[in-house]
Amino acid sequence: MAAAVIDSLGKLGYESAAAPLNKLIDRAGDSDTRTLLPEIFKAVGRIGSASSVPPLIGFLRSFDSARWFGSAAAEDKKLVDACNATLKATTGGEEEEAQEWDSWWRGHKAGLLAGAIDTHRCRITWKRLEGPASQKPACANADDKDHANCLEKVRTRLIPEPKEDEDAKKKEDDKKDKEDKKDKEDKKE
Repeated sequence: MAAAVIDSLGKLGYESAAAPLNKLIDRAGDSDTRTLLPEIFKAVGRIGSASSVPPLIGFLRSFDSARWFGSAAAEDKKLVDACNATLKATTGGEEEEAQEWDSWWRGHKAGLLAGAIDTHRCRITWKRLEGPASQKPACANADDKDHANCLEKVRTRLIPEPKEDEDAKKKEDDKKDKEDKKDKEDKKE
């Protein structure tokens, strides 16, 4: 159940969920938390908050001098790879080691924050609007008196959200639709 909750937090993409997820990353040594790390990393990557970068780098730092032996090491390597993928999805960087990420983050943080993208949500329609962090977008329904102050900020991403997941999901849905259509045609015959 915890994995489903974490997945939902990532899908919602609210920055307010980043802080508790970051605390879980800091508790990676706890066996219960450790089993949830793949879901935690995915959720953190979807949210894309700058506040998650230091805990992610800290997680990698704990493996800097690790030797990869045995089945437990294989699991650790998967977690390190998942953490690196999350850092890449959050920042756009391409580093692999904690020290490299730390140096890269110090050199790029200010620029990333200056070009960040805010996501606002209309409290009435729940439609999301994205735009530069330096300016609040206008709701498409702003002429309606109920929409005068309807927007609330839900997150700030350092880079645009990766579209790969949406494209893959669309392809999967299209494939399923074609299969369903073919099944219906086969049943008619």
